[in-house]
Amino acid sequence: MIGVDGGGGVPAVCGVAPGVPWQSDITWVPVAVRLRSLLGKRDLGDFGRGGCDDVTGPKHSNLIFRNPTARVRGPRAEDAIWQPLRPDELNQAVTAATTPQAWLFLVLAAVHAARPGQIRATHLDDVDLPGRRITIAGHDRPLDELTHHALLDWLDYRHRRWPNIANPHLLVSTESALRHAPVSHTWILNMRGLAATIERLRIDRQLEEALAAGGDPLHLAAVFGVSEDTAIRYATNARILLQTPPRPPH
Repeated sequence: MIGVDGGGGVPAVCGVAPGVPWQSDITWVPVAVRLRSLLGKRDLGDFGRGGCDDVTGPKHSNLIFRNPTARVRGPRAEDAIWQPLRPDELNQAVTAATTPQAWLFLVLAAVHAARPGQIRATHLDDVDLPGRRITIAGHDRPLDELTHHALLDWLDYRHRRWPNIANPHLLVSTESALRHAPVSHTWILNMRGLAATIERLRIDRQLEEALAAGGDPLHLAAVFGVSEDTAIRYATNARILLQTPPRPPH
């Protein structure tokens, strides 16, 4: 029969007694007998019908079933192999960025591989125009010409549109200008339907750097401040692409 224990958070069903084949010859009866001794004269009828998936009764009495498959892990899904964005896909994204804030959002993703949430959380104090530096998610980065001009255009627009606001964030909207919170996630540049979404631009930037560095994960970690696992993933992706012969044009 099943070895049963319980009380104080101890598993109510903890295994199979010697000599009993796993699952095939196990019935609810011995379990119910043991549970009745633990729970008292409580109606176990409804509980019994649920089998081992119905844990409502034991939960109320601090009894649990031990799941024999809890530590069993299936095969790990392989990471997708990203391909670089095509020039026409990048051009579609550039065309969609028609406002100063949209252009800045696109540039920060495409040049600095910044996530949307990281861009929204960036503060004015994170931008050092004279020193040509910007801090994104705690990682200090140099300001290239494209990002520098995008920031100048946005800051000029921001000052003219909202000259006396106290919001400390770099990006503000009509709604967030009255508060201290970042802009909402729905305010960011909407590029759904395009191949080069903000997230895809971020991925493409890291992949581009990985290809240029010959799949060096240490270089990626230093440039973008990403984790070791992320750097290895992009480096592996780059090496696969570098070792794969280019497809002939159609």
